[in-house]
Amino acid sequence: MQFSDLEANKAARALVLRTFEKLMKSEEKERDWCFLDRNYVEKLDEVSIRQRLADLFVLRPDVKTQYYEREDALLLVLYFKNPPGRLCRRQWTGKLKTLPSFSIWKKFFKDAPENLPSESLALDNQREGFLRLNTKFAYPSDDSMIRVDKCLVGSRRIGSSMVLKDNFIMGVRERVELFNANAGEEEEFLSREAYLDKDRRCEMWMTFENGLKLLVEM
Repeated sequence: MQFSDLEANKAARALVLRTFEKLMKSEEKERDWCFLDRNYVEKLDEVSIRQRLADLFVLRPDVKTQYYEREDALLLVLYFKNPPGRLCRRQWTGKLKTLPSFSIWKKFFKDAPENLPSESLALDNQREGFLRLNTKFAYPSDDSMIRVDKCLVGSRRIGSSMVLKDNFIMGVRERVELFNANAGEEEEFLSREAYLDKDRRCEMWMTFENGLKLLVEM
């Protein structure tokens, strides 16, 4: 039998870090996880940790949790999955609640009629119908993160981009006045020529670590 020569508090911390490693290895098997080289600890009060989590959840990280019985605590991991190819794609599709239009039926339900809703709500399919979110993550070699979101809401497509680099976050999105002007319209999918002629002005926003914000209209 071999005993550890670590002090009691250091041994307890090592056990917590080892549990974190096992949690991540069980979820993300393609990577090697090692947390034993983490030498710093930051203690936060309940107000500070709520604010810190609120700031981090805006970035939509992956979340893993596990109950740690030894200290009656919750282990929480927030991270961004960076696969070997440095690209990660995800898709979320909401359950259809309205009667689909012909274009939606042809694209998504023609070959899978069993996915059609058994009951439909009396809502405008152009505005409240099919819901889908496609997200693409890219991780360049400069340790930044790029996220591109493409949303399909009924017959309307909305896109946004965000870059996380060092101590600031920046992104590109549709201008608010254009979004509000188009939100109530019944849009059909535009042809390529009509799409190029459409008002596609956007705005670039930037948020620094100290809370300073910058907005550029284009």
